[in-house]
Amino acid sequence: MSSGTALILPYVAASCGALVGGYLGDRSRIAQRVSLGAGLFTRPAAVTSVLLLMSLALFLNAVMANAMVVVLFDLYPAEVPGIAMGAYIGRFGGLGGWSGRSS
Repeated sequence: MSSGTALILPYVAASCGALVGGYLGDRSRIAQRVSLGAGLFTRPAAVTSVLLLMSLALFLNAVMANAMVVVLFDLYPAEVPGIAMGAYIGRFGGLGGWSGRSS
C-alpha cells in the first residue's frame, strides 16, 4: 500500500459514512435518531483512542525530557544545575529554583 492510498482512506471512509447516514436518515425519516445512534456507537472508540494517543504522547515526551536533563547535567558544572535546567527547559522560577544549589 502506498502512502497516498493510506492517507486517503480516512476521507473515503468519511464520505461513505456521510452517504450511508444520509440514506438511512431519508429512509427512516428520523435523521436525528440515526445521527444520535451513530454518535453513541463511535463515542467509546473515540474516547479510548484519544486516551491511548495522549498517554503515548506524554510517555514519549517524558522520555525526551529525561534524555535532555541527563545531557544537561553532563554538560554543565555541578554548581549550576538548577540554573542550567531552568534555562534549557524553560522553567526558570519553579524547576530552576527548586533544583538549584542552596548555599
